[in-house]
Amino acid sequence: MTLIEVTLVIMVLLGLVGILFWGGQAFKEAAQRQTCVMNIAQAQKAMRSYQNMNDLRVGDPLPGNAIIGASRFFEHSPRCPDVEGTYQWLSTIPAAGTACLICDLALTKQHAPKSTTGW
Repeated sequence: MTLIEVTLVIMVLLGLVGILFWGGQAFKEAAQRQTCVMNIAQAQKAMRSYQNMNDLRVGDPLPGNAIIGASRFFEHSPRCPDVEGTYQWLSTIPAAGTACLICDLALTKQHAPKSTTGW
């Protein structure tokens, strides 16, 4: 093999590694996005369960300590899997179709459910 052939083989291998890295990063971002959406869905189910158990109506206060804590729906407050993301809880029981937990990456990295119909 000549030096040119060796250089071409190395360049091709580096290109393939670069493609794998890019694909792995895309997979990681998609997994973080889906985990965030699942956290929001779990929070919604917990909030609706709390609402039904306590006979609350839309607009009634939703205290955070009612859902999060020892022997509650969540032991610990859910966290966005992306280090840049944080969640905000609504302070009242939302209407059907409105999520009670909002990720601040909902617009920039699409950390929001595509549809909340039936929530």
